[in-house]
Amino acid sequence: MESDSWLLLLAAVTTVFLCIVWRMHRRHRSQLRKVEFLFNAIDNLDFAFRFPARGASRTFDMALNRIKDILTSAHYAQAERERYYEQILSMVSTAILVVDEQGRVVLSNDAARRMLECEFITHISQVEQRISTGRFSVRRNAVGLNGGRMQLWAISDISSELVLQEITSWEKLIRVLTHEIMNGVAPVTSLSRTLLDRMENSGTLRPDTLRQGLHTIHSTSEQLLRFVENYRSLTLLPTPAPQPFYVKPFLERMLMLARATDGAEGLLMECSVSPADLMLYADESLLTHVFTNLLKNAVEALQTSAAQTRYIRVEASIDEAETVRIRVSNNGPAIPADVAEQMFVPFFTTKNGGSGIGLSLSARIMQASGARMELEESSERETVFLLTFDA
Repeated sequence: MESDSWLLLLAAVTTVFLCIVWRMHRRHRSQLRKVEFLFNAIDNLDFAFRFPARGASRTFDMALNRIKDILTSAHYAQAERERYYEQILSMVSTAILVVDEQGRVVLSNDAARRMLECEFITHISQVEQRISTGRFSVRRNAVGLNGGRMQLWAISDISSELVLQEITSWEKLIRVLTHEIMNGVAPVTSLSRTLLDRMENSGTLRPDTLRQGLHTIHSTSEQLLRFVENYRSLTLLPTPAPQPFYVKPFLERMLMLARATDGAEGLLMECSVSPADLMLYADESLLTHVFTNLLKNAVEALQTSAAQTRYIRVEASIDEAETVRIRVSNNGPAIPADVAEQMFVPFFTTKNGGSGIGLSLSARIMQASGARMELEESSERETVFLLTFDA
């Protein structure tokens, strides 16, 4: 009898234990389903729900609602920031594009659609042809976003700046042309007037006087003719015929020619190319004119240098965007600011007997080659010309 009682008690305890375990398992499964529902709803940006928070699961439901409220607030705050940034982007005059690795445009502002005259911009190929006209300035920057690589494009319309720069260049050119032509024509006019007056007054003219006058007129006319020929060399630039060539042997050849220039004795000339097998796609014969002129000017500048070691250094390198940069530097006297402003203007020169077309012709060659030349630095320490060849 006593054993039967123990069996009944054990059965009762076991039954209660199993019920407790079953209820705990049931509650655990219910809680797992609620957590899964929470994650799925948030993943689908569905925030219009709340757990009832009653009964035995009240504390757990309240915790889930608290988590949901925090994530909802973060989502709406992020959306508010995005709308704020979109408002800023819509107000700027610069065209902004965000481009993914496949060239798809994932974001564009109003200025981009207006400037590029596209109602919908879906791929960067729609943009590339329009911005190749030279009217736009384009800046690109790679950024990491959502585990991928994006490109941020900033495009500005610089047509008004180009027009102003062109007008300024024409004004400088006309001023120089007028100065040079007047310098040539004025003495010819004056001398011919003098000869005519003498003939009209005396009826005759001594042969030596006539010969001297005609000789002066002839030499002045030749100088004016050479000036016009120099101008033609600027306007009749041959079309570049680009071909790939190795940069290092080209620059070494240019320095060899520079060493043979008058006044190059005692100058240290160095060449550095990184990597050593760097190649450039350009018209080598036209670039020969550019480097010959730059190195000749550097040799002349060093004639008045008081430095103990006078040097000319040529350095070439390439960056991650495959842009080739070549720097031609020397430690001659600094170029004055007023001269630096006009040094690329045709016929502007500070040299006695100089034509003033060397640097302007070099700049034209670089422009025709799709490259740029600029004075990067000119100080008492060093003068550096930078030549940039974009990929």
